[in-house]
Amino acid sequence: MHRTMFRNYLKIALRHLAKNRGFALINALGLAVGMATVIFILQYLGFELGVNRFHANLPQMYRLLCESKEGGTHEYMYAAVAPAAKENLADVADYCRVANGIGNGIVGIAPANGQPAKSFREDGMLFVEGNFFEFFSFPILEGSAQALKEPFTVAISAHECPQPGADGEQPVPRQTLPRGGGV
Repeated sequence: MHRTMFRNYLKIALRHLAKNRGFALINALGLAVGMATVIFILQYLGFELGVNRFHANLPQMYRLLCESKEGGTHEYMYAAVAPAAKENLADVADYCRVANGIGNGIVGIAPANGQPAKSFREDGMLFVEGNFFEFFSFPILEGSAQALKEPFTVAISAHECPQPGADGEQPVPRQTLPRGGGV
């Protein structure tokens, strides 16, 4: 009995759709656009709410943006803004400047064992303050956060760092120097 009833309902629905093709098409397109919009909104919210939520100091962290005369915003500003904000604004406890694109990501490896120095371009390279790991809660797999406070030091993410070679040689030389400016 249930199969017959379901089959009859299906026949009636198909006849109704065939009879009113224009309205059926409009309703199907509206439903598809609505569902796609909801999926995109949920994806966007999931991304925005899920990025960098693991940082311990997140509630106390703020990002300064610069507004252009045209009304757009960007993250590039003068290096002196952060120290001036800390000095002149009581609510600013500390700052950590992060800059990308300085020196075009060109890195030089200091010569060792009589070999010539090597230079290469590294995409996704950031120049940061020495207190970067005090601000952000990225896990440190090897070394210490204090090492980044020294000039000409490098921190490499586990994702980007190659594994040691078969001979046990470290893939990243111990002295790596950024070119085109200091750290």
